[in-house]
Amino acid sequence: MEESTKIEKFSSDNFGLWKDNIEDILYQKDNLYLALQGKKKKPEKMSDEDWDLLDRKALGVVRLTVANSVISNVRKETTTKGLMDALSRLYET
Repeated sequence: MEESTKIEKFSSDNFGLWKDNIEDILYQKDNLYLALQGKKKKPEKMSDEDWDLLDRKALGVVRLTVANSVISNVRKETTTKGLMDALSRLYET
């Protein structure tokens, strides 16, 4: 990640701030923010293959900003929306 977009890793006690920061980062990186909305919001002109690649890129960005102790609780999630929803259920107050 570029220095200007580096954020503190989410470690279970800073969810609200981390969530705002990761959303900001995804909005800065091409169309990665689309993955936050899930496949139902995939642009019509985008192929499934392109969507899967976009979602995987976004998932990687998000995972790299989550502490190992937290990511172990949500490792089964394979989409950006699924991961964010799982983290919200576990840590959002």
